[in-house]
Amino acid sequence: MPAFPDPADLDQGWFAVVEIRPGVFQITEPLHDEVVSSYLVVGTERAVLLDTGTGSGDLRAVVERLSDRPLTIVHSHAHWDHIAGDARFAADTPILVHPAEAGLLAAGRPAAKRREDLHPSRLSGSLPLGTDPDAPLPPVRATGFVRDGDVFDLGGRTLEAIHAPGHSPGGVVFLDRAGRLLFAMDVAYPGALYAQEADADLDAYRATMAKLARLAPDLDAVLPSHNVGPMDPNSLPAMRDAFDAIAAGRAPDRVEGKTAHHEFAGFSIMVPATTGPRRENV
Repeated sequence: MPAFPDPADLDQGWFAVVEIRPGVFQITEPLHDEVVSSYLVVGTERAVLLDTGTGSGDLRAVVERLSDRPLTIVHSHAHWDHIAGDARFAADTPILVHPAEAGLLAAGRPAAKRREDLHPSRLSGSLPLGTDPDAPLPPVRATGFVRDGDVFDLGGRTLEAIHAPGHSPGGVVFLDRAGRLLFAMDVAYPGALYAQEADADLDAYRATMAKLARLAPDLDAVLPSHNVGPMDPNSLPAMRDAFDAIAAGRAPDRVEGKTAHHEFAGFSIMVPATTGPRRENV
């Protein structure tokens, strides 16, 4: 897959860009321990940016080098490492999020949290020049909402929004049906899946994975928000089966404090340590 442009020229190497398919760009922040990716999807008439990353560096400048199409930001969810770049775009770019998480955008993020987000212990390189880790994240108000079933016609490419709660209540994934791509974002990725936080819902996550696993035969690749990718679509049925096993009472591989860790081939699932057998609801 071709890289574009020279990573050394993107905010001192903060961003790495790979063109997954013509017009589908993965924009990764490899120097932060989240290794978070945003995706720019470009059609003949419009473009969407799925998430805006950690807010380090000038993501807008990167996007504008890749596309001159009218842009809409569509959020997969509103955890900090997916929305922190919104302020670069907020003055003149539509920003959409699921209504269940619009409040997180409007809340901003205090300076103390930003210092934790961008602490040197979380970095494997220097922050881009002009990034102030002591500055609070300003509040941003969504200009609209993305809901289950919404369709984004970009011209020659269509994305379908699928509500995918579990990791968070307003989680959304995006299906390019013709291109056989699923932008799974934080719902499915190669690494530790977070189902242990206060805003997570294990039952909802299990139902979401059952729904996404049914898409696997019609996909060529699954594009995650963390740890690069792409992923084999067969990962989705494997993750569904893993959630089913936990619901059936699988013993965790280890427990650390209030978090139980379940290890599987290529990924793990973190759940509250008190989780026991769940009711059948999928």
